Order: sequence, then C-alpha cells, then structure tokens
Amino acid sequence: MLDRIDDYRETLQTHSGPLMEFIDWRATPDRNVEVLNDTADLYRFFDCTEEAEFLDACVAHTCAGVLLGHCMDFELIRYQTAVVFT
Repeated sequence: MLDRIDDYRETLQTHSGPLMEFIDWRATPDRNVEVLNDTADLYRFFDCTEEAEFLDACVAHTCAGVLLGHCMDFELIRYQTAVVFT
C-alpha cells in the first residue's frame, strides 16, 4: 500500500468525499479533526468493493512481486552457501 499511497488515498476519498457535506467537524489544536455530529449512519453500511479490490491488488503485488523476490534471494543465498561449503 505504501508503494501506491496516492491510489490508496484516492480510493478512500471516493467513499468519504461525497459524505463530507453531511459531517460537521473542526480542526483541533494538535492538527487532528473532531467530528461534531453523529455520523454512524454514514459509515454503518457502505459498499467497500473499491477498497476491497484495491487491497486485493496490493496483496497480489506483494505475493507475486515482493515476497517472490525475497524467496528467490533466499534460495540464491542457500545455493551459494551450498556451493561454497561443498
């Protein structure tokens, strides 16, 4: 997800952006946000298909790319170690 942080932010804003007109909030001195009205109904039941698809793509990238690369590196080290010590 960190590799695609801008895409992640956009995915979250697709859901929360349209809801902003229904949320009363104020900035706090510690640079946070305080929600002033009840927003539970806005988030209780929502379609998170886009978020799930984004997460699925991130997991697939991690499994097929990142983890596979680490496994291949590990196997190369094991092979080199075996060659050196035999």
